[in-house]
Amino acid sequence: MLEQLRNEQQALESPLRRGLASSERFTLDGTLNGPTAAPAVDSRICVTYGDPWHFEPCDLLPPEAFHADGETPTDRHAIRAACGLPEDGTKERSATVHARFFSCTAGWRTPPTSEEFYHALRTSAPTPRQKHVIEAWLSEAEQWEILRAWLEEAYSWRDLVAAMHRIGYRRNELSRYVNQFAKAPR
Repeated sequence: MLEQLRNEQQALESPLRRGLASSERFTLDGTLNGPTAAPAVDSRICVTYGDPWHFEPCDLLPPEAFHADGETPTDRHAIRAACGLPEDGTKERSATVHARFFSCTAGWRTPPTSEEFYHALRTSAPTPRQKHVIEAWLSEAEQWEILRAWLEEAYSWRDLVAAMHRIGYRRNELSRYVNQFAKAPR
């Protein structure tokens, strides 16, 4: 009798509360659609909670797998010109880094500058503030901003990855994105 009550209680619990198996999905009407549930009205219409791009583990490649500043096979200047990006907001005066820090660090007592970020990425033993500056960029920057800052020569992919390893920064989505820019294996 007690076992039957437990089974009934578990059946009534919310699927979100008990955790979803990877193959379970919710249909648009909110019913569970998966191997443990009754078939849905239309199994083609379902919403999957959790994107593997964000949650599946992804190891960041070592810095040596990426191009350094002088090794980049693409001409960043030509790409900037083709995209209509200004030539004056580059390197330590990156306009993209400046704009992101202007919005995401507005509450900091002393907001970081793009020049501070430029030097923090390249230091071998970052101070706690430099770590926070790097973490702020990695946490707040959108993927297009990360690419645009690279185009503006705020960093090379090797500099960015080395800084991520130095501060121990792990975010699966970002690691997966940055790994796409590794050198092609020979």
